[in-house]
Amino acid sequence: MNDLSKINQTLEVLYLALRSVKRTKPSIISGVFRAISKDISSLTEVNDTLENMELGGHILSDYDWERALNILHEHESSGIRVITLKDILYPQSLRVIKDAPTAIFLKGNVETLTNIPGMAIVGTRKASSNGKAIARRVSEFLSECGWTIVSGLALGIDAEAHRGCLNKNGETIAVLAGGLDKPTPASNSKLGYEILDKGGAWLSEHPLGVPTKREFFVPRNRIQIGLSVGSLIVEAEIKSGSTSQANFCTGQGRALFAIVPHEDNNPLKLNCAGTQDLVKNKGAIPIRTRGDYERLLKVMNSHLEELGGKVSQD
Repeated sequence: MNDLSKINQTLEVLYLALRSVKRTKPSIISGVFRAISKDISSLTEVNDTLENMELGGHILSDYDWERALNILHEHESSGIRVITLKDILYPQSLRVIKDAPTAIFLKGNVETLTNIPGMAIVGTRKASSNGKAIARRVSEFLSECGWTIVSGLALGIDAEAHRGCLNKNGETIAVLAGGLDKPTPASNSKLGYEILDKGGAWLSEHPLGVPTKREFFVPRNRIQIGLSVGSLIVEAEIKSGSTSQANFCTGQGRALFAIVPHEDNNPLKLNCAGTQDLVKNKGAIPIRTRGDYERLLKVMNSHLEELGGKVSQD
């Protein structure tokens, strides 16, 4: 193990010790990682930092450290990488968002992170057949252009975004709202494993054993935004998880796009009350037909330059 690996493992164990052993509040863990030296490599140095921060109640014993090390090994044996924000693999576009997770958990192809920021494609679970087809089509187009597709593996639009990417042998990341024990929802389990089999990844801010909970869905949205230059909302109700993602997207200065009917009478019967509202009241860029895809790309590339990224052309 090289020195960098030793440093990363120390930080990974520290995170798991504070979160899973000490049950420390996320805000305190975040403060510890802001204060701690990147090249810290021992429990003594860790506890010195905690004492300097007047966090004596969080001092770690050898037993605490050993328990956390066992938790890390459990993740590693399940093929899950723990990546703290001090790690070079932690995406810069995620690091700079508001309330960035102190650590992320990744199962699958870690190389997907080198092609981040990508593009988030999300929408309602109650998707129309035409909405699903549009999600697949735009995902296929962006995948062929070298973009990594980020979504949440949910029923409806999210699933079709992943499928469109896989259809073109692109890279896709499913951001889950619980630990990476298994893909959720169960009805998309086959799709979840296909993502791994075809070189994609699952990602979460939660360790193994944490079940998916309703209250995790909105915070999950900020991670999708952090991994992306922006979001394309394909179908959405007025009040939905997709619109909360849109609000976070614009708040973080990322690009926001929304699929809206190409004619006023909505001949495709899209579930578009929410997306029309995003265009009208939130400044979302409307995408009406395939002819708008080039505009989509132009704006995405502009935001990509601002975030210092590049699109893979492999």
